Amino acid sequence: LTQNKLMSMTPTKVTVKANSSAEVPVYITVTTGPEKSGLLFHEGLITLKNDEEVEMTVPVFGASKNVTDLKAANLLVHATSELDSPDALVELTMKNDSPNAGVVEAFNLLAQDDQKPSGGDNSFFLSRSCDLQAVGYRMVNEELLQVGVKIFNPVSDWQACELSVLIDSNGDKQADQEIGGLPYNYLAGLAQAVQPGFYSVLLDFPTAVGIRANYEQAVYESDGDAPVGLDYLPAIVDIKTMQTYSNSHLAIINVNPKALAKGSDGRIHMRITTFNEGGIQYEDGLGLEDQWFSISSKEEEQSFRGLPTEMSLNGNQTEVFEFTKGLGSEELMLVYPANRQVLTTQTLLGKGLEVVKPQY
Repeated sequence: LTQNKLMSMTPTKVTVKANSSAEVPVYITVTTGPEKSGLLFHEGLITLKNDEEVEMTVPVFGASKNVTDLKAANLLVHATSELDSPDALVELTMKNDSPNAGVVEAFNLLAQDDQKPSGGDNSFFLSRSCDLQAVGYRMVNEELLQVGVKIFNPVSDWQACELSVLIDSNGDKQADQEIGGLPYNYLAGLAQAVQPGFYSVLLDFPTAVGIRANYEQAVYESDGDAPVGLDYLPAIVDIKTMQTYSNSHLAIINVNPKALAKGSDGRIHMRITTFNEGGIQYEDGLGLEDQWFSISSKEEEQSFRGLPTEMSLNGNQTEVFEFTKGLGSEELMLVYPANRQVLTTQTLLGKGLEVVKPQY
C-alpha cells in the first residue's frame, strides 16, 4: 500500500502453494491526522507484485473522523464577584477525553437559538441545513473583530451557507453596511480582486443596492441583454478572509472594527443572518428576523478579553488557558469543531457548543 502515510495494510506478503489458489482477507487501517475538522479523506494504491513484476494496481479510497470529546471543566475568575472582576485573571480549564487532538474556539456570547422545526415529509426542500444555533464575538485587537457563527448541523463545505452581518449606524433598523461571509465567486466582481477561497467582505449597503438596481434597470431596458455586467467592487469597503471549518459547523467572520459605522452611542449595532442556497426556508436570523445586537468597539468592554484565537489540546489532555475579565457581562461561548456531530435530518443535537458561566 503506497501514497498515503495514514493508511496501512495487513498482510503485506502472501504465499500461495504451487498449483493452487488462495483467498486471503486484506485489512486496511485508516488513522486520523492532525486535522481541525472531523473528516479526513484518504487515497492510496495497492500494488500486487509477483517478485518484482507488477500484476495489478488497485486504487483505495477511505475516510476517517477525527472525533474529539472536549469540554470545559471550570471557568474561574479571580475576583470576589462580577462587581470587582474587571481586569481580573480568568482561568479556563479544558479537558479532552478523547485520544484525538482537537481545538476549541472561544467567543463572548451574543445569543443562542432553538433549532428550526423539522420539515417532516417536506424536508427534502424545506432545508434547515444553515440553521443558526449561536453567535458570539471577540475583539482580537483594535483592527480585528471576529464574529463566530455556529450552525446546528455540520456542512461539508461552506459554499452552501452564506453569512450576512448587517450594520445599522442611525437606529432605523435598516442596514448601512453589510459584512458578507461567502466564497470568492458568490459576489459579482470579487473574483477580480482575490484568490479562490472564503472571504469577509464589508460593503457599503446603499451603494450595493444602487449597483443592483442600476443593473436590473439596464437589463430591463435592453430586453434582457445588459451592456455591462454586474460588479460590486465599487461598493466594497474592506476585504478579509473568512475562517471555515470544513465538515463542521463553525465559521468566523473577520472585519476591521475601525471600518464599521458606529451608532451615536459609539457602539456597533449588528444583525446576523444565514442564507441557505439549497432550500426554500433559506433565511434564519436567530429566530427573530429583527433581532439586533449592540457591542462595544473597545477591546476592554468585552466580557472576556485577550481570548486566544484558537486553543489546542492533545488527546486525553487537561489544559488551563488564561485570559482577562473585561467590563462586559456576556457568557463564554465555546465551540468544538470536531466534537460529536449530527446530521440535518436527525433530531438529536451534537456536542459542538457549550456556554459557560464563570465562578468567582
